[in-house]
Amino acid sequence: LIVILEQYKIYILHSEVEEAIRTLKKNKSPGSDGIAAEMLQAGGEALARQIHELCNRPWYEGIIPE
Repeated sequence: LIVILEQYKIYILHSEVEEAIRTLKKNKSPGSDGIAAEMLQAGGEALARQIHELCNRPWYEGIIPE
């Protein structure tokens, strides 16, 4: 599994996270996590940075959550 991760290294760019948050549709019901788009957008750069790190952590550590 580690060999596969090293071979593909599919990282999510910080700009992709920012774009995804920015383009979320407002005034919609939150998903199963209970987080509305407006909450994510209000989190600004600090939240985008944390989401970026969280999304890429499995690739850096070589461990994919179940």
